[in-house]
Amino acid sequence: MPETSPPRPWTLQDIPTMQNMDRYLSMLRALRQFLPRGTAAPEVPADMNGLTFRTANDIETILMEADQAVTNLENSWFVSGEIDAGGF
Repeated sequence: MPETSPPRPWTLQDIPTMQNMDRYLSMLRALRQFLPRGTAAPEVPADMNGLTFRTANDIETILMEADQAVTNLENSWFVSGEIDAGGF
């Protein structure tokens, strides 16, 4: 599992290194791995060389799917006994 702590915020003057981008894609792969089955999330690009609007949109789609999964989890909590003890 890759290190997932966020880096400092980027500025317009920052130029990402290959190491930065490899780490970013590694975190994105780890995130995608835990998305629910059946999501529309595309595959993570192999690298950032030749990044196109399509691959950038794929990255955005993965992040949006992850955000939706978290929202769904937050909205699907159960009170103790509701499911197991017949407390419908």
